[in-house]
Amino acid sequence: MKTKNNIIVFVISHDIFWPLKGGGGVRVYWVVNSLIKKIKNIKIIAPFSTYEGSGFEKLKIFSLGKADRFNKNKEFRYIIQMFQIFFILLFNKFDVIYAHNIVAALPSLLVAKLKRKKVVFDMDDILTGLSGSKIVRKIGESIEFFVARNANVTIAMSDALKKELEKHGAKNVVKIFHGVDIERFKQYRERKILANKKTINLVYMGGIEKHDGAILIPSAIKMVITKYKKVHVNILGQGSQLEQLKNKVKKLKLDKYFTFFPWMEQKKTPEFLSKQDIGLVTHFKTPATDICLVLKGLEYMACGLPVIAPDLLGMKEEIGDNDRGVLFKTGNYKDLANKILFLINSQKLWPKIRSNANTFINENANWQKNAEKITQTCIKI
Repeated sequence: MKTKNNIIVFVISHDIFWPLKGGGGVRVYWVVNSLIKKIKNIKIIAPFSTYEGSGFEKLKIFSLGKADRFNKNKEFRYIIQMFQIFFILLFNKFDVIYAHNIVAALPSLLVAKLKRKKVVFDMDDILTGLSGSKIVRKIGESIEFFVARNANVTIAMSDALKKELEKHGAKNVVKIFHGVDIERFKQYRERKILANKKTINLVYMGGIEKHDGAILIPSAIKMVITKYKKVHVNILGQGSQLEQLKNKVKKLKLDKYFTFFPWMEQKKTPEFLSKQDIGLVTHFKTPATDICLVLKGLEYMACGLPVIAPDLLGMKEEIGDNDRGVLFKTGNYKDLANKILFLINSQKLWPKIRSNANTFINENANWQKNAEKITQTCIKI
């Protein structure tokens, strides 16, 4: 009879696993790091650009290729990935599957039911809610809720998502936040001098897709500089809307106020953020963005930055009632500009915001603790 540490666990994700780039890949990376301390036999199915430096070279890895979530044909690629995952699982032994997001979870559930095994479905958000297709959004959400109802355990990243899942009949739902590597961020946060700055560096970091709302930033800055000119915006990321964003900056004659950076390895972001002053989150409202927490918001806070974010359910949970930053009216660039000016003119509040954020991160978003919670969930089912 197998003991808990002798079970075979499959870890599956559609997000690029290595090198680390986005929130989903970071989450899965920490889960694997936690699992290998408890479980002897772990297998991974995920896209890899390389194995070098991951630390998991000795594990059994089934690569899904060099997938890019910013590819125009990504939904077609997701279907291919689902078939790949299905057949890999069908012809391999396992006891438990940890499946990150629906592309991994749907084929995992189907094979697990055939083999009478168990599935932990970890939901960052309602992934199909980000689709540009109304049909995919409608059918996809129903499929995601179906999988959540039938998985042995579903992990929700926010209270807002947990409530939405329970409203659709999911029974065994637990909330486990995203996280940050606290020790890595701590050394940079402690170097920052937050108050009484004249030139203010704003940062937007992450995906630049339609739902990310980064297109609001140039219009907001155009308003800001009529009252405060010593601002600069650093945009770090990529996506299908990047060129449109750059064109809008040029059209509004804001080139000197913006610098664009290519996607950066996750381990380098703390140093980059330590040179910024205010962190921006700009999501438009979609079924996915309304209920999600975002990794960049936690990383901003971990590095001592006040955060400006839209007043979506998940962001209210992450930022609080103006405790760890300020909220603006979703999709409203004028209100975004007003909130930027408010923080610029209220630098005396920054130490308190920073203290609140530090407490929140330590209590809720420590990756060592949160990954351990996910590991225990996988072991105990």
